[in-house]
Amino acid sequence: MKNIKIVLSYDGALFKGWAAQPGKRTVESTVKNALVKILGEFHNFYAAGRTDAGVHAENQVISLKAPISVNFSETGFCKALNSVLPDDIRIKKTKFIDREFNARFDAVSRTYRYILKHNDMYSVFDRSYVSYFRESISIAKFKTAAEDILGVHNFRGFSASCSESKNFEREIFSFLCEGNDKELILTISGNGFLTHMIRLITGTLIQIAAGKMPDNQIKIILKSGERGLTGKKTSPNGLFLQRIE
Repeated sequence: MKNIKIVLSYDGALFKGWAAQPGKRTVESTVKNALVKILGEFHNFYAAGRTDAGVHAENQVISLKAPISVNFSETGFCKALNSVLPDDIRIKKTKFIDREFNARFDAVSRTYRYILKHNDMYSVFDRSYVSYFRESISIAKFKTAAEDILGVHNFRGFSASCSESKNFEREIFSFLCEGNDKELILTISGNGFLTHMIRLITGTLIQIAAGKMPDNQIKIILKSGERGLTGKKTSPNGLFLQRIE
């Protein structure tokens, strides 16, 4: 079998998330259908991240094994896949790897970029690529509260009730907040993220920055592990899986 690494980007606006679901258009099922057309068969399909419905990816990574008889160059394989994929998915690079490689378990860092704007800046042309908020916030309070998520914590309180994870411990390496009270770009890196985790954290930070929650609300949620103490989950629009390492 041939080990293959694929780097792809996709516009998540018209997908019901990454993970395959019966009767729904998902990124995973669309990519797998393309692989069947080109390879005929493949095995051990893994992705580095599972994005929610509406979330985009700039550099998602997947791995798989294909029959060694497959006669493609890396460039040829990339072009062949793109020829059968829809316009909202693009294969950026394919690589044939000698060693064993698993996109999910070999990834040590995942980085997301999140674009947020106040409703005063609403544009119909940006609505799929920006998460809008209504509150008047203090960017200084937002940044200060964000420091509380850094490090290793049990993030159960910041996970969806439908989360399939049995281990809620994650490490956040960095949380960069750029911008002002009306327009923010967040860059968040960690070893992994739970379902809805980034959006629940962001919703809580907005409430803190708006003075509607205590300054230490992040610490309260991390300590209790209780769901339902967060701010309202922000929209998936504007959230991008930016980088896998």
